[in-house]
Amino acid sequence: MTIFIPIKKTLKRFLFLCLFVMLTYLVAHLHVFMMDRLNPMHNGTLPVPNAIEVSTTTKNEKNSTTVLDQLRLFYWYGP
Repeated sequence: MTIFIPIKKTLKRFLFLCLFVMLTYLVAHLHVFMMDRLNPMHNGTLPVPNAIEVSTTTKNEKNSTTVLDQLRLFYWYGP
């Protein structure tokens, strides 16, 4: 009993497998490279918070506004 292995077909499949692995590796590293280049936080620093507190109210003030008025003003005029 002899086992017949088609050499030409096996080499073509091996070549295809090697090419597939190499192209997959290339695309993966290209993706990582592009993500590093397009990342807006490239240097690793955190942004400085500069939020505005909208719902502050002071008591005992004649012209005090309600929270709803403050939110409405903030909505229309922005920060």
